Amino acid sequence: MSTVNKIMYVAVHTKAKFYPLNTWIKLCRTPKNTICRSNIHTRTQNESISGQEIRRNFTNFPKNTNKGAGAKDMGELLYVGQDRNRIKWTLGSFYILSAAVAGASPILLKLTSGSLLATSFLGFNILVFVILNPLGLYQFGKRYVNELYYKQETDTYTANVLSPFVLTETRLKFKPSECKMPANPSIFTSFFVGRHPLFVNSDAMNYADYMKMLRFASTIDYENPDRQKEFHSKAKENN
Repeated sequence: MSTVNKIMYVAVHTKAKFYPLNTWIKLCRTPKNTICRSNIHTRTQNESISGQEIRRNFTNFPKNTNKGAGAKDMGELLYVGQDRNRIKWTLGSFYILSAAVAGASPILLKLTSGSLLATSFLGFNILVFVILNPLGLYQFGKRYVNELYYKQETDTYTANVLSPFVLTETRLKFKPSECKMPANPSIFTSFFVGRHPLFVNSDAMNYADYMKMLRFASTIDYENPDRQKEFHSKAKENN
């Protein structure tokens, strides 16, 4: 085999690694069969090491995380909001845009410093975009229940809702007796816990658990009356 052919053969079977010049010379002088055996041995050894690392990672994976321990204290998981990540992403994006406008506001106000009317108009719009809009969007976002737990021993519910910092959650504990239905059915409000409005998509929750939670609030489901009628009809058939 010529020197050029040996170089091509070594480059293909060693995946063209960047060896020093003296290493390339040694490889070219090595017989072809020896290169193949060495390459196969190295590949097998690497696969064995990677397999050991994977098994080690699965073995050392923590069985009880902080979230799991907290969920155990809160009781049984009844409901998970399907759009919670979308709401977090929307509110977080709006926070970033508002922060960008707040950072650029001194430059924008400097451009309109010659006119009091233009400065006042721009300042009002910056105030609305930077403070009022995120605050108003959060007032709707904090109603959305991300997770709902029930502890049967104490007959207590725990709702995880969005916090002002988006990445964290706020826990709201309440009893069924604290739930109240809104006087006028409105969008994004299923019931009140004290003065705090909450939204739960009853279609994504066991309806018996949903009505049990609101047993002191009202006997009528204003949000989903057809499902309540179907639920009562099935209950009568089973009895």
